Amino acid sequence: MGVWDRIEYLIGQSLKTLEQNQPFEIMEITPSDIQICIYSTLETRRIKRGIVEAVWLQLASDGCLKESTIQESYSSSNAPFISAILAPMPNVTYRLDPVELSVTTP
Repeated sequence: MGVWDRIEYLIGQSLKTLEQNQPFEIMEITPSDIQICIYSTLETRRIKRGIVEAVWLQLASDGCLKESTIQESYSSSNAPFISAILAPMPNVTYRLDPVELSVTTP
């Protein structure tokens, strides 16, 4: 099962950002983006699929990735949501303070 199959499995589930525990939900996945709804503000956002793919590829390549790197290099406003979407992927773990994702190859 690929990363997109896993992300599609998360549609409709309540997720939380890793550090702030801000609840949100993946509402829809299209060929070009992921639409999320942030519960506290009822704001909907679109995160470009290419950005999520690039973050995933860097994480898989480097083995670990800080949320601050996602913020600086990929998406300044959506980094916490991207981290929270990738955290439940198989073989992915995370730590807090600062948020850092790690992946191991099986």
